[in-house]
Amino acid sequence: MAKKASTINIEENFWKEIEDYMGHHGINRNTAIEWMLLERRTLLNSINTQPTKMETPKILNEQKQPKTTEKEDDFLDNAIDDVFEELK
Repeated sequence: MAKKASTINIEENFWKEIEDYMGHHGINRNTAIEWMLLERRTLLNSINTQPTKMETPKILNEQKQPKTTEKEDDFLDNAIDDVFEELK
Protein backbone atom coordinates (compact mmCIF):
# COMPACT_ATOMS: atom_id res chain seq x y z
CA MET A 1 0.00 0.00 0.00
CA ALA A 2 1.41 3.38 -0.98
CA LYS A 3 1.90 6.11 1.56
CA LYS A 4 0.14 9.41 1.07
CA ALA A 5 1.60 12.70 2.30
CA SER A 6 -0.78 14.89 4.24
CA THR A 7 -0.85 17.77 6.67
CA ILE A 8 -3.15 17.52 9.65
CA ASN A 9 -4.13 19.96 12.36
CA ILE A 10 -4.94 18.46 15.74
CA GLU A 11 -5.06 19.74 19.28
CA GLU A 12 -1.82 20.11 21.21
CA ASN A 13 -2.71 17.44 23.78
CA PHE A 14 -2.93 14.87 20.95
CA TRP A 15 0.52 15.87 19.70
CA LYS A 16 1.76 15.32 23.26
CA GLU A 17 0.32 11.79 23.21
CA ILE A 18 1.97 11.12 19.86
CA GLU A 19 5.31 12.45 21.13
CA ASP A 20 5.07 10.30 24.26
CA TYR A 21 4.31 7.27 22.10
CA MET A 22 7.25 8.10 19.84
CA GLY A 23 9.61 8.34 22.82
CA HIS A 24 8.31 5.16 24.42
CA HIS A 25 8.75 3.10 21.25
CA GLY A 26 11.71 4.95 19.71
CA ILE A 27 9.93 5.58 16.41
CA ASN A 28 9.20 8.57 14.18
CA ARG A 29 5.95 10.54 14.16
CA ASN A 30 4.38 8.89 11.12
CA THR A 31 5.09 5.41 12.43
CA ALA A 32 3.74 6.39 15.86
CA ILE A 33 0.46 7.60 14.35
CA GLU A 34 0.16 4.44 12.23
CA TRP A 35 0.82 2.18 15.22
CA MET A 36 -1.65 4.11 17.39
CA LEU A 37 -4.34 3.71 14.74
CA LEU A 38 -3.53 0.00 14.40
CA GLU A 39 -3.88 -0.42 18.18
CA ARG A 40 -7.25 1.34 18.01
CA ARG A 41 -8.41 -0.91 15.18
CA THR A 42 -7.28 -4.01 17.09
CA LEU A 43 -9.14 -2.89 20.22
CA LEU A 44 -12.31 -2.14 18.28
CA ASN A 45 -12.15 -5.51 16.53
CA SER A 46 -11.67 -7.34 19.82
CA ILE A 47 -14.64 -5.51 21.32
CA ASN A 48 -16.82 -6.31 18.32
CA THR A 49 -15.95 -10.02 18.43
CA GLN A 50 -16.82 -10.42 22.13
CA PRO A 51 -20.24 -11.76 23.09
CA THR A 52 -22.56 -8.80 23.49
CA LYS A 53 -24.48 -9.82 26.59
CA MET A 54 -24.80 -6.50 28.37
CA GLU A 55 -27.24 -7.66 31.04
CA THR A 56 -25.71 -8.69 34.34
CA PRO A 57 -27.10 -11.76 36.00
CA LYS A 58 -29.76 -11.02 38.60
CA ILE A 59 -27.96 -13.20 41.11
CA LEU A 60 -25.17 -10.62 41.29
CA ASN A 61 -27.56 -7.72 41.69
CA GLU A 62 -29.97 -9.16 44.21
CA GLN A 63 -29.43 -11.18 47.33
CA LYS A 64 -31.28 -14.43 47.24
CA GLN A 65 -33.87 -14.62 49.97
CA PRO A 66 -34.22 -18.02 51.58
CA LYS A 67 -37.61 -19.55 50.87
CA THR A 68 -39.69 -20.32 53.89
CA THR A 69 -42.73 -22.48 54.15
CA GLU A 70 -46.09 -21.24 55.42
CA LYS A 71 -45.54 -23.08 58.72
CA GLU A 72 -42.23 -21.32 59.25
CA ASP A 73 -43.84 -17.96 58.46
CA ASP A 74 -46.61 -18.61 60.99
CA PHE A 75 -44.10 -19.71 63.60
CA LEU A 76 -42.02 -16.56 63.09
CA ASP A 77 -45.08 -14.32 63.17
CA ASN A 78 -46.23 -15.92 66.43
CA ALA A 79 -42.76 -15.64 67.95
CA ILE A 80 -42.56 -11.94 67.09
CA ASP A 81 -46.03 -11.35 68.48
CA ASP A 82 -45.06 -13.15 71.72
CA VAL A 83 -41.97 -10.97 72.13
CA PHE A 84 -43.99 -7.79 71.71
CA GLU A 85 -46.65 -9.03 74.14
CA GLU A 86 -43.92 -9.66 76.76
CA LEU A 87 -42.58 -6.13 76.27
CA LYS A 88 -45.93 -4.53 77.07
